[in-house]
Amino acid sequence: MANEMIPELHDVLKITTLQHNLSDFDRFIEHSPKTPTWKGVIQHHCGDEFSLYPTDVDTFLLHLADGMAAGFSRHQISYRGEKDFNIYKLWNPSHTTEDIRLKDDNSIIELLKFLQSDPSFDKFLTKYGNIMKNRAEDARAGWNITSLYTHSILTGKFYRIFKSSNVFRIDENEIPKEKDGIINLSKRKRHEWKGCISLLKFFFTQKPVRARDLNIFYLLEELKSELESKFKDNILFSAGNEILLFLDEEDNLNEISKIVRNFGFQVEILKNIKPLEEIEPDPRAKPGSKSEIFYGELPECITPPICEICQLAPSNKTWPDDYLSQFGSDLEIAKEGTEHLCENCFSIRSRPSRLRKLKVWTEEENTKVLWVYLNLNYDKLMNALKSLYSTYISDFTGQPPPSDIKVRFSLVSEFQQDYEIFINELFQNINCEFGESNTESILKN
Repeated sequence: MANEMIPELHDVLKITTLQHNLSDFDRFIEHSPKTPTWKGVIQHHCGDEFSLYPTDVDTFLLHLADGMAAGFSRHQISYRGEKDFNIYKLWNPSHTTEDIRLKDDNSIIELLKFLQSDPSFDKFLTKYGNIMKNRAEDARAGWNITSLYTHSILTGKFYRIFKSSNVFRIDENEIPKEKDGIINLSKRKRHEWKGCISLLKFFFTQKPVRARDLNIFYLLEELKSELESKFKDNILFSAGNEILLFLDEEDNLNEISKIVRNFGFQVEILKNIKPLEEIEPDPRAKPGSKSEIFYGELPECITPPICEICQLAPSNKTWPDDYLSQFGSDLEIAKEGTEHLCENCFSIRSRPSRLRKLKVWTEEENTKVLWVYLNLNYDKLMNALKSLYSTYISDFTGQPPPSDIKVRFSLVSEFQQDYEIFINELFQNINCEFGESNTESILKN
């Protein structure tokens, strides 16, 4: 049972054929849930077509979070045409026209009763996730390229950031009683409150020489896991060696850069600080954007011998002698040549290798080993999605797309979800094709 409002369910009625402004909801009034989540469902708007509006801090912050998510998920171009309630994926244009929303009264009543049980978002997805992931967040022509699911995830992230922030603070006595007051307060907070969009790219200087040196990729995964545990809601995109974050305070970047350097990595941070009303999901080449590279601590002078792997630190370890003295006898490692390593590179190589089968393969005659590594480059991805979106608009209208066409973050998130499914299926197919004895995974990509 959930005791608090579940922000991801704020647009839950969009999985039905009911009007979003509740203008045709009267016949279901007696089935209205009595939960904080339902209060968020009916009170997170304050537009002219909505009779209800935010009445407390929680619903007001939900209203702002929904607006932020919409700015990240909706697209600014709208054209005349019929509504399409199914998401159109630009990279996989096969598209069904079947409307899978809940249509009959019994199905809608069943939904309302389920909401009365106050389900978590995960529990809700087990029952209605397919509709949320296939229902376009906005069905208007030209806007139907991101899902209700992605919009809901974003809204939840922004709501929890607002709710826990010391910067985005607001008291109950600041919430006006009248709708016009709420509208003015919303405009004022969007102008006064500032957020920071940051794109982080991680680098390592190690040049892997032996199989164990590939442990650097596991360390990268551990770094990302550490950041995700501390900044889960702030992270809006994560793939390979890049993450995109929304932060309430620039100071958080200092904590993040410290974590990165403690793991032995370098990080390039591209940041853009703007009022909420001006924030865009892509900080590249935006007015006010600043780029900075944080390196690990370097001594003022490095005297030879230096580390043979990273070449950025003095070597104070000898491989394999120091490994054998620390971890005991190992006949295979004892045969390896002598190398001078720094503390960090020695620590990485000293980890057990996950490549259990590589040694067997390399001992067989006429064996070829293929290394497969897939990664998303954020810059190239944004450009590719912009090209696909431009083509979609051109095909839809028969006219050239506007020169200032923009890709919203949710489109990137939508692609990332399919990309991760693709990777899982790809490696499943590789295992089936070549057999598990002939394949070995280091990381999921």
